[in-house]
Amino acid sequence: MGTVGVVRLDFTRRPAARFRIGVSKAEYYRVVREIYHLRKTWTTYELLVQNCNNFVGQIAASIGLRTPMITAQFPVRYVTELRALNSR
Repeated sequence: MGTVGVVRLDFTRRPAARFRIGVSKAEYYRVVREIYHLRKTWTTYELLVQNCNNFVGQIAASIGLRTPMITAQFPVRYVTELRALNSR
């Protein structure tokens, strides 16, 4: 089962892939709303249907970013593809 929040490994392991962009105040609040919405509506975790990549993709799409078509892949590859699709 996954959680939305901070876990101990967030502080001890370096991420294998990163994607970072600047967002406006309005985009920030849109992301926050989307996270709260997903936390309330995602009651189950399904590997091929509702997984961590789907979660990231929905948040990215909420601020107009392009997302990879295939979500059933390793997160490192998904984030790398997300970064490539949205390099500004």
